[in-house]
Amino acid sequence: MPKGGLEPPLVLPKWILNPPRLPIPPLRLRLQPKAGGADGTLKTITIQPIPCLLVIPDSCTPFERHAVRTITLVTTGGTIEKTYDESTGELSNRGSIVRQMLRRLRLDDASINVIELMSKDSLLMTDADRARITQIVRAIAAPNSATKDCDAATSAIGGADASPVVVLHGTDTLEVTGEALHAAIPYPSAPIILTGAIRPYAMKRSDALQNLTESIFAAGVLAPGVYAVSHSKALRFPGVVKDRQRMTFVRKEDAEITLRGSSA
Repeated sequence: MPKGGLEPPLVLPKWILNPPRLPIPPLRLRLQPKAGGADGTLKTITIQPIPCLLVIPDSCTPFERHAVRTITLVTTGGTIEKTYDESTGELSNRGSIVRQMLRRLRLDDASINVIELMSKDSLLMTDADRARITQIVRAIAAPNSATKDCDAATSAIGGADASPVVVLHGTDTLEVTGEALHAAIPYPSAPIILTGAIRPYAMKRSDALQNLTESIFAAGVLAPGVYAVSHSKALRFPGVVKDRQRMTFVRKEDAEITLRGSSA
């Protein structure tokens, strides 16, 4: 309560001070007189209703909808999208399957754009591949610093406003790409999430759908930066590495502790 024990004056929003009125047509009723009435004829009366007041809070507008978050998924391949090739009996990257995964998720108030950039095992990625990833991610998450070469990526997501990015990537060299993105885009305007899977989506007990779900959620709540998201963790670059004994991503110092403990 303010000093002096007095409540502040109530300020009414404009919708209450001058509310719109909903027109309601007059109501006409036909009444049947009681038996033995004066003339025995039907009578019609008209009831004129009082106009109804529509009160809408000042903080919203009629038919207001929740804001829709736009998230861009950039697919590059990796184990998360590998499928079984019956002709060779191998798991390989033959194209993006992220849309199959998205169909299994309930994504209220989220608009997902998918850009299929490449479909490669991350062990086969080159510096040129990482330059392409950096270029398109910059165009989406840091458009103010993007170069003219990023026009195609900007038009693909429908505008130049920064939006979160989730990059599907092979886990073997995800840390390399993460460090490259952090070095090239140190101050993004939106979160940049890298994620992958230890087991392909097509296999039982895969972590692919879990990591994709966590990454989409993280893209909407994390501060701008470059992150590795998987297995219920969000780790910010620099200094994120893959722990090949635990088969997950950790801080570099945690991985060194694990290695020292195993060699003791």
